[in-house]
Amino acid sequence: MHHRQSGSSNNHRRNVPQPAVREIHKNAWLKRDISNEKKGTPFGRKYEKFWVIFCIHDDAEAFLEFYTEPKLGTIHKPLYAILLNACLHVSPSIIGQDNEYQFAVTLPNEVVRLVVSTWYNMFVIAKLCTNYYVYF
Repeated sequence: MHHRQSGSSNNHRRNVPQPAVREIHKNAWLKRDISNEKKGTPFGRKYEKFWVIFCIHDDAEAFLEFYTEPKLGTIHKPLYAILLNACLHVSPSIIGQDNEYQFAVTLPNEVVRLVVSTWYNMFVIAKLCTNYYVYF
Protein backbone atom coordinates (compact mmCIF):
# COMPACT_ATOMS: atom_id res chain seq x y z
CA MET A 1 0.00 0.00 0.00
CA HIS A 2 1.27 3.47 -0.86
CA HIS A 3 1.10 6.51 1.38
CA ARG A 4 1.21 10.18 0.52
CA GLN A 5 4.30 12.04 1.57
CA SER A 6 3.67 14.42 4.41
CA GLY A 7 4.34 18.14 4.14
CA SER A 8 7.45 18.08 1.99
CA SER A 9 8.74 21.59 1.38
CA ASN A 10 10.08 20.57 -2.00
CA ASN A 11 7.23 19.46 -4.23
CA HIS A 12 9.02 20.85 -7.30
CA ARG A 13 11.71 18.92 -9.09
CA ARG A 14 13.91 19.83 -11.99
CA ASN A 15 15.55 16.41 -12.31
CA VAL A 16 12.86 13.78 -12.19
CA PRO A 17 14.26 10.27 -11.72
CA GLN A 18 13.58 7.76 -14.48
CA PRO A 19 10.88 5.39 -13.26
CA ALA A 20 10.69 1.73 -14.20
CA VAL A 21 7.03 2.34 -15.15
CA ARG A 22 5.55 5.70 -16.14
CA GLU A 23 1.79 5.73 -16.64
CA ILE A 24 0.53 8.77 -18.53
CA HIS A 25 -3.09 9.49 -17.68
CA LYS A 26 -3.63 12.86 -19.38
CA ASN A 27 -1.73 15.52 -21.28
CA ALA A 28 -2.77 18.94 -22.54
CA TRP A 29 -1.57 22.44 -23.21
CA LEU A 30 -1.87 24.46 -19.99
CA LYS A 31 -0.81 27.85 -18.81
CA ARG A 32 0.62 28.43 -15.40
CA ASP A 33 -0.56 31.54 -13.56
CA ILE A 34 2.47 32.87 -11.71
CA SER A 35 1.15 36.38 -11.08
CA ASN A 36 1.22 35.83 -7.31
CA GLU A 37 4.53 33.97 -7.12
CA LYS A 38 7.89 35.35 -6.10
CA LYS A 39 10.32 36.49 -8.75
CA GLY A 40 12.92 33.96 -9.83
CA THR A 41 10.52 31.06 -10.28
CA PRO A 42 11.43 28.59 -13.03
CA PHE A 43 8.43 29.76 -14.99
CA GLY A 44 8.68 32.83 -17.16
CA ARG A 45 5.88 35.24 -18.01
CA LYS A 46 2.59 35.45 -16.13
CA TYR A 47 0.86 32.92 -18.39
CA GLU A 48 3.45 30.84 -20.14
CA LYS A 49 2.07 27.90 -22.11
CA PHE A 50 3.38 24.39 -21.37
CA TRP A 51 2.65 20.86 -22.51
CA VAL A 52 1.69 19.27 -19.20
CA ILE A 53 1.56 15.55 -18.52
CA PHE A 54 -0.19 14.04 -15.52
CA CYS A 55 1.56 10.75 -14.85
CA ILE A 56 2.30 8.23 -12.13
CA HIS A 57 5.76 6.79 -11.64
CA ASP A 58 6.14 3.20 -10.43
CA ASP A 59 2.62 3.18 -8.91
CA ALA A 60 3.91 5.46 -6.15
CA GLU A 61 4.45 9.07 -7.23
CA ALA A 62 2.07 11.33 -9.14
CA PHE A 63 3.50 14.24 -11.11
CA LEU A 64 2.45 17.14 -13.24
CA GLU A 65 5.38 17.39 -15.67
CA PHE A 66 5.93 20.59 -17.67
CA TYR A 67 7.45 20.57 -21.18
CA THR A 68 7.95 23.25 -23.80
CA GLU A 69 6.58 20.94 -26.53
CA PRO A 70 4.81 17.55 -26.71
CA LYS A 71 7.65 15.55 -28.28
CA LEU A 72 9.88 16.22 -25.26
CA GLY A 73 7.44 14.26 -23.11
CA THR A 74 8.42 11.08 -24.92
CA ILE A 75 12.03 11.36 -23.76
CA HIS A 76 10.92 12.23 -20.20
CA LYS A 77 13.08 15.28 -19.61
CA PRO A 78 10.62 17.78 -18.09
CA LEU A 79 11.54 21.42 -17.71
CA TYR A 80 9.90 21.18 -14.32
CA ALA A 81 7.69 18.75 -12.41
CA ILE A 82 5.37 19.07 -9.46
CA LEU A 83 5.08 16.09 -7.13
CA LEU A 84 1.44 15.64 -6.17
CA ASN A 85 1.85 13.09 -3.38
CA ALA A 86 1.43 15.80 -0.73
CA CYS A 87 -1.54 17.44 -2.51
CA LEU A 88 -4.08 18.78 -0.04
CA HIS A 89 -6.86 19.97 -2.34
CA VAL A 90 -7.79 20.59 -5.98
CA SER A 91 -10.20 23.42 -6.81
CA PRO A 92 -11.62 23.66 -10.33
CA SER A 93 -13.29 26.88 -11.42
CA ILE A 94 -17.03 26.82 -11.87
CA ILE A 95 -17.21 29.42 -14.64
CA GLY A 96 -14.48 30.16 -17.15
CA GLN A 97 -13.40 33.60 -18.28
CA ASP A 98 -12.57 34.37 -21.92
CA ASN A 99 -12.58 30.65 -22.81
CA GLU A 100 -10.04 29.90 -20.09
CA TYR A 101 -10.68 27.69 -17.10
CA GLN A 102 -8.49 27.89 -14.04
CA PHE A 103 -7.96 25.32 -11.35
CA ALA A 104 -5.78 25.37 -8.26
CA VAL A 105 -3.70 22.56 -6.79
CA THR A 106 -3.02 23.18 -3.11
CA LEU A 107 0.23 21.75 -1.79
CA PRO A 108 1.55 22.13 1.78
CA ASN A 109 3.66 25.20 0.95
CA GLU A 110 2.02 26.72 -2.12
CA VAL A 111 -0.96 26.91 -4.42
CA VAL A 112 -0.28 26.10 -8.08
CA ARG A 113 -2.76 27.78 -10.43
CA LEU A 114 -3.17 26.34 -13.90
CA VAL A 115 -5.27 27.53 -16.83
CA VAL A 116 -6.69 25.39 -19.65
CA SER A 117 -8.68 26.30 -22.74
CA THR A 118 -11.64 23.96 -22.22
CA TRP A 119 -13.89 23.09 -19.33
CA TYR A 120 -13.50 19.41 -20.21
CA ASN A 121 -9.69 19.44 -19.87
CA MET A 122 -9.95 21.36 -16.60
CA PHE A 123 -12.45 18.88 -15.24
CA VAL A 124 -10.48 15.79 -16.33
CA ILE A 125 -7.13 17.01 -14.99
CA ALA A 126 -8.64 18.24 -11.72
CA LYS A 127 -10.48 14.93 -11.32
CA LEU A 128 -7.31 12.91 -11.96
CA CYS A 129 -5.39 14.93 -9.39
CA THR A 130 -8.26 14.61 -6.89
CA ASN A 131 -8.64 10.86 -7.42
CA TYR A 132 -4.92 10.38 -6.95
CA TYR A 133 -4.55 12.18 -3.65
CA VAL A 134 -7.78 10.68 -2.24
CA TYR A 135 -6.63 7.15 -3.15
CA PHE A 136 -3.14 7.43 -1.72
